[in-house]
Amino acid sequence: MASVSEHRALLTSTQRGSRTAKLNVNRMRLTVREALQLGALTKAAVVAGHAGLDREVRHVSVIEVPDAYHWFRGHELWLTAFYNLKDNPRGQVEMLEHMCRRESAALAVCYPRRYGPELASEVVAKADELSFPLLQLADDVAYIDVIYPVYQEIVDRQARELQYALRINDEMSALVLENKGLQDIAASLNQLVGNPVSVHDEHLGITGLATCDADDAFGANLRSLWSAARLPVPALGDASSTEGAVRETIVVLPETGEVLTVLARPIAVGHTIYGWMMVWLGGLAPHPWLRVSLVRACNVAALHLIKERAVLEAERRTQRDFLDEMLFGTVKSDPVLLARGHLVGWNLASKHIVVIAEYDMPGHECILVKEGQPEGGFAGKKGALVASAVRAANQSHVLVLRGNSAIVLVDVETGARVESARARAVELAAKIRDAIVGVGPDTVTIGIGSYQDRPSELWRSYEDARRAIDLGRRVFGAGHILPIDDLRAFELLETLAGTPRAADLIKSTLGPLQEHDRRHGTQLLQTLDAYYESRESARLTAERLFIHRNTLAYRLAKISEVLGSDPASQPHRFLLMLALALRRFM
Repeated sequence: MASVSEHRALLTSTQRGSRTAKLNVNRMRLTVREALQLGALTKAAVVAGHAGLDREVRHVSVIEVPDAYHWFRGHELWLTAFYNLKDNPRGQVEMLEHMCRRESAALAVCYPRRYGPELASEVVAKADELSFPLLQLADDVAYIDVIYPVYQEIVDRQARELQYALRINDEMSALVLENKGLQDIAASLNQLVGNPVSVHDEHLGITGLATCDADDAFGANLRSLWSAARLPVPALGDASSTEGAVRETIVVLPETGEVLTVLARPIAVGHTIYGWMMVWLGGLAPHPWLRVSLVRACNVAALHLIKERAVLEAERRTQRDFLDEMLFGTVKSDPVLLARGHLVGWNLASKHIVVIAEYDMPGHECILVKEGQPEGGFAGKKGALVASAVRAANQSHVLVLRGNSAIVLVDVETGARVESARARAVELAAKIRDAIVGVGPDTVTIGIGSYQDRPSELWRSYEDARRAIDLGRRVFGAGHILPIDDLRAFELLETLAGTPRAADLIKSTLGPLQEHDRRHGTQLLQTLDAYYESRESARLTAERLFIHRNTLAYRLAKISEVLGSDPASQPHRFLLMLALALRRFM
């Protein structure tokens, strides 16, 4: 990895052919080392604290009172004759400690031969210990000869900072106007600040990394770690909070153990975080303008996401409206449907079956969950899981999420047989169900409509899928995959269920069991139903009812006794199963 000095040199370079000049952090902050090249400071001698010459200078002021530390604000270059402390080395040491504690830049001692003895050895030693620059000015230097040139340089650099602020605004505004994406924004920020920039999703997973030139060892190392999925993610505490804006944290690189400083800021709209952008600083301390650049880049990214989501929502609204017209049979013309489908990105020529997945509500009631509602139905994570499962099965499937329903127009290969198309629909339904397993206690019932040759007939497949869900829940309960073609016999039974002859059949075949259960508190009717549902397997029936097989054997014998016939023999078996099926619709 590049050393600090090498990385600082990188920051000051300009990438050829790039529209964006990198931020020269060193030229924006005035250090004590640079200040020694200005005005009368060129005559100054560095007595001690050489290790702190890179401290930043933001102000110049004179100090001649012993308790001046009450007014320290940080980053000051102090000028003093130590007149009030000329015979007090201990007081001078304490003053140095206060300055260092308040992050002052340096102390320049004037006129030592005029107002007092030479600097005491303990003062020099303390300055070295604190890495705090202690300067000594020549006797012929006036304060104004130091103050004016230093302030002039500070103002010049502030003017350059203003120019850079305008450049940031221009660069980022251009990205908005050019409709650039998150990776382009990260790349532009990388070129502005000269540091690697990473883009993360809302869960802090890294989705992209923009680095400097190919010969940048620092960036190359980070990219290598990212490619190997080994780049550590900074710990941000409560990552769901947007308070504090830019966060400064550290990470430790694997193997080398090198500690890096990272600036992180959420890409947020309101109180919703859609992602994160981070600047990796290597061994450098973060300059305020790095924060400004990061904030501006994240704001532009948020604007991009708002625009992108608005376009996406408009597209989805158009698709939903078109789907309503098609599935309610409003549009009867195949050419019109094909043309309108093309406008919303759907190839309806290959869509022949409708699949509907619907969350099972208490009592199997279809309760509409408003679109955008944070909980319930296919909102949030559940909808994302279903969308992922559908895309993984076939990118050409059409998915529309609506409240507690997911509607899929199944894409079928040209020339595929009807049986093959149905099998594909059942396979897709299984993937949707499996995607939702483990996300809460809810279950879904999935209806599969009939195969239709023409787009103008897809509404029939939609109605069949809805019918399959309603019918299947009444017959089998919730949580099943229900092709309508497997429910045709139950459709016929439903039409017979309301007739007097159906009521007579139920009473004549099941009446004795119902009466016995009522008088003795037994569960013979439930046992017989479970026995048929389990394909007359004693083991499966016992497991289904949570009873011992001996208990089941006793109940089956009792059923034969009450009915006066063997429920496993024909024609009694057929009549009993028919009566049980009809009973579900009564």
